[in-house]
Amino acid sequence: MKKIAILIICLAIIHTIQAQSKKDIKANKIKSITVWQADAVNSKAEGYKDSYEEFDNEGRSILSIDYRKDGTIQKKETTTYDKSGKKTEENEFDAKDNKNVKRVYQYNSFDKKSGCLEYDANGILLKKSVFTTDLDGNNITETVSDAAGNLNKKIVEEFDKKGKKISKTETNKNGELKHKETTKYDSFGNKTEETVYDKKDNINIKRVNKFNAYNDKTEESELDASGTLIKKTVYTYNADGEKTTEMVYDGQNKLLKKITYTYNSKKMKESKQTYNGAGTLESGKRYIYEYF
Repeated sequence: MKKIAILIICLAIIHTIQAQSKKDIKANKIKSITVWQADAVNSKAEGYKDSYEEFDNEGRSILSIDYRKDGTIQKKETTTYDKSGKKTEENEFDAKDNKNVKRVYQYNSFDKKSGCLEYDANGILLKKSVFTTDLDGNNITETVSDAAGNLNKKIVEEFDKKGKKISKTETNKNGELKHKETTKYDSFGNKTEETVYDKKDNINIKRVNKFNAYNDKTEESELDASGTLIKKTVYTYNADGEKTTEMVYDGQNKLLKKITYTYNSKKMKESKQTYNGAGTLESGKRYIYEYF
């Protein structure tokens, strides 16, 4: 595959490919997406491979790899599906956490996820999850236990009549709160408010979103427990509805960074560049596509 030269300076950070729409992946018959970077230390014209993701004919991710700058693998995930499209197995390798596990998913007679078994590299069972669903097929509880069946944690989710998740609560083996978040939506299904709570069930962070007439998110404000603005992000779009800029401000409306995006003729993301508040280019990405 031909590599596109990147003549920009960027920070050396490892990250996964920013997800493109599954619908767009399938419609454009995309086989893989490769992200390339270059920086002052590694000054090769073509840069270095940052990440790679591969898809099947249905636009589902089957392989995802994050690389270190020296070309070694930082993280790798493979996913398999059955004939009906249900995820049946995941294999994850994470060099940073020395993690190498396999997850096998189980389904009930209604084709809804009912369980997940996680094994280590030697095939030894590490933990298991049991899921329950509502009449609409939404996962409403997940109970996680160790190999011996001892409870580790429980997750409970609530959904509205439209199938939108409105709350998620996680408790530990003793029933004590570990994490809680609630979500609100407008009449179009846009996520207008997210609230994250601490272990004492007090508000920690609240995010409030605004949308335009085309249901594109135009602003996200992050507030602390007292309602004081911490951070605000403003988004702009082109005539095709593609996000072109993100402007990030602190609570005093000081510009922290600006992110710009460009797209190819198939309306797929082609580049991402990040500038600091002074306008200096700090990082950049180029997205290279391979087609079936």
